[in-house]
Amino acid sequence: MQPVSRKKRGKGTSDRDGDAFVALPWVVLDSAAFQSLSHPARSLLLEVARQYGRSNNGKLLCSAAYLSKRGWNSAGVIHRALRDLIDRGLLHMTVQGHRPNKASWFALTWYAIDHLPGYDIGALETFPRSAYRFWQPPPKNACLSPSEAVARPAIAPSPRVEHPSLTPSEGAIKAPNGTPPTPSERHHLDMPSPAATESGVLAAQAIKQTVQTPQALTAAQKAGPGLAKGSAGQLAGKTQDGQAVVVEDRLKTAPTLAQAGISKDLSSRAQKLAAAKAAEQNARQPKRPKPALPPAIVARADGCTVERDAALPADW
Repeated sequence: MQPVSRKKRGKGTSDRDGDAFVALPWVVLDSAAFQSLSHPARSLLLEVARQYGRSNNGKLLCSAAYLSKRGWNSAGVIHRALRDLIDRGLLHMTVQGHRPNKASWFALTWYAIDHLPGYDIGALETFPRSAYRFWQPPPKNACLSPSEAVARPAIAPSPRVEHPSLTPSEGAIKAPNGTPPTPSERHHLDMPSPAATESGVLAAQAIKQTVQTPQALTAAQKAGPGLAKGSAGQLAGKTQDGQAVVVEDRLKTAPTLAQAGISKDLSSRAQKLAAAKAAEQNARQPKRPKPALPPAIVARADGCTVERDAALPADW
C-alpha cells in the first residue's frame, strides 16, 4: 500500500499517533538554560509540560505524590531537579505548598500565565515571561578570582608604625645610693641585717644584767618556802649588783573539798555513781568466749596413743 501524500489528505486527518502532544519550542531547546540542565531536570520539565492544557498554566503539579505514579521514587532527585528549573527561569512557582496535604503550583515561562484563583499574593506580578532566555552560565573558575570589592592588603608597613629604640633612653642603669654594683668579699648570707644585729645586742645586755647561778637558785629555795609550795614572791636569783630578783609565781596549791564547798557525803556519792556507770558499760560489752585448748596426745603404757583434753587433769 502506497503512503498517502499530505496534499491528498483530508483537513481533519493527521499522520501522528494521538491528538494531544507536548509543544516544546525550538527556542527553549536551543537555549543555554535548557542545555545546562541535568537529565533528571530535563525529564521533570517534560512531566510538567505534559500537564499543560491551554488554560491551566499556573496550576501544574510537581509533587512527589503525583510523580510517584509516573515512576519517580526519590524525593531528593525531584527537589534538586525542581530547583534547577526554577533557577534557570523555566518554571515559576505560583503557590507555596505546605503540610499536611497542600501541593505547590507552577507555571511554564514560555507560555502566558492563566489567571486562576488561589495564587499567592504577588505571583502574577512577579511572573517572569521568557526568563530562560536571559539566563547565562556562570564563568569558569569564578570562585577562584577575587571580587572587585575586596581590597588588596598592603605589603609594606604603615607609616604610623614607629620602630622602638634598642638602647635605654637615659643611658646605662645606675646603682641606687651610689653603692658599687660589685659584690663584697663575704657571702651575703653570712652578713646579718641591721635589725638582727640590734636585737642581738639587746639580748646580750639583758643576759648580762640577770645571772642565775646554781648556788643562787639553791640559796633562794632555802630562804623561801621551796619549789613544792609554789608561793608567790619566790627568789629567782641575783644580778651583778647583788640585788635579788623576785619572780612572781602564779602556781598555787589546789584547794581542799571543804574550801571548795563540797561535803564528803557528796564526794562519796559521786564516786559511787561513776563506779556504777563504769560497771554498766562493762556489762553492755559482749563477753568473748575463751578459746578451746588443743587436745594433747598421750602415750599409754600399752603402747597406744590417745588424745586427751588439755582442760582435764594430767592423771586422768
